[in-house]
Amino acid sequence: MGAIADPGPDGNNRFRNIVIGTAAGSLVGAGAAYAIDRSNHDSNEDGKKQGKKEAEEEANRRNQSSGSGNTPELIPPKTEAKWIPDQVHGSTFVPGHFEYSIVSPARWEAK
Repeated sequence: MGAIADPGPDGNNRFRNIVIGTAAGSLVGAGAAYAIDRSNHDSNEDGKKQGKKEAEEEANRRNQSSGSGNTPELIPPKTEAKWIPDQVHGSTFVPGHFEYSIVSPARWEAK
């Protein structure tokens, strides 16, 4: 814009024209960048919503096709803790500590 504006007699208004052109170009560029960013943001949000909807539909299809819908329950393992007091083995000192052992492993159980 500044390049096509009339510089006036002897080019006295050339600097003013450069400032006007720079300001106008900055505003147009900022507006275009904002519009592009909003468009990308909106597209990403739409994609996330669509993906979430598809995931929920797939989960519903799988739950309906699994038969009775009763999912098994995971029973945690049974453990036992045993305190071992301080010990000396030869020239090695072993401080007191707990030793844990699994009495029965984890398992699945039908409801």
